[in-house]
Amino acid sequence: MRSVDVVPANWYDTNDFARTQKKVFRGVHLLDYHKQTREEDVPFLHGEHLDIRDRQFDGNVRRVVRLCKSLKYDSGRKDMPSSYDIESIIYRMPEGDLGWTLGQELQLSAACHRWLERLLANAILRTSLHIPDGKRKIFTDGHTTVEQLRGLHDELGRVLADVERGLARSFRKLSDARLEAPLVN
Repeated sequence: MRSVDVVPANWYDTNDFARTQKKVFRGVHLLDYHKQTREEDVPFLHGEHLDIRDRQFDGNVRRVVRLCKSLKYDSGRKDMPSSYDIESIIYRMPEGDLGWTLGQELQLSAACHRWLERLLANAILRTSLHIPDGKRKIFTDGHTTVEQLRGLHDELGRVLADVERGLARSFRKLSDARLEAPLVN
């Protein structure tokens, strides 16, 4: 069972929404109960940025996001980035790491692991990254920490090591492995 947060919020129309009438620009005010303030957010714009990048790479952005979110929830660990920041971290993966084809999901997963490793090793790179809409940095106070990034990196590393051990039994390597999808009639 997963816990769910209920956050009081209300709609607001941004200037871009008023000008274009595109729902992607519709905003929300989220209540921060403890600070007694409302935070403005444009959640559909975040999703739109992800969708554009996902289409650019034939669904690989969403595939890696789903994998990382599944690792987070299945691990039960608390030291993991938020789902929103996982999406942002994957969104910022370099193009060369996202260009795998269907059947090369294991290589895509290994590329994600290398990306997380680079972020752990390079504080300048890590602290320069913004969420897709550019509103804030991913690694900043109150959001994702290095320890949370390390938790995600470690969980993905464990899965890849398990796959590698399974492939070694058949004298194959992760870099050569291909997933075969069943034909659908």
